[in-house]
Amino acid sequence: MPRERGQKAVANNRKAFHDYHIEDEIEAGLVLT
Repeated sequence: MPRERGQKAVANNRKAFHDYHIEDEIEAGLVLT
């Protein structure tokens, strides 16, 4: 999944991609009010 300029991954689990077949990625966020 390509990222837009200015965005970067806060957390990344490279071992999961190596050890398992990842079918789908999701992006989630948290809004504080």
